[in-house]
Amino acid sequence: MSKNIYFILTFLGFLWGIFGGYIIADSPYLFLGWIPISVVSIVLTGFYAAIINYFYFKNYQNEES
Repeated sequence: MSKNIYFILTFLGFLWGIFGGYIIADSPYLFLGWIPISVVSIVLTGFYAAIINYFYFKNYQNEES
């Protein structure tokens, strides 16, 4: 996968983390009864970005060496 695809996916992930809760419903849903969905989205976005960055830089270093 090219660098641009990683940046686009990461950007879309952050947009979902910020606006996903508002798109799903006017009032934030609660996950497991007390965690706002927007918070869950932001946390998942952080994991997603970390995984993408790990694989991207891992592949980038392999190509360079």
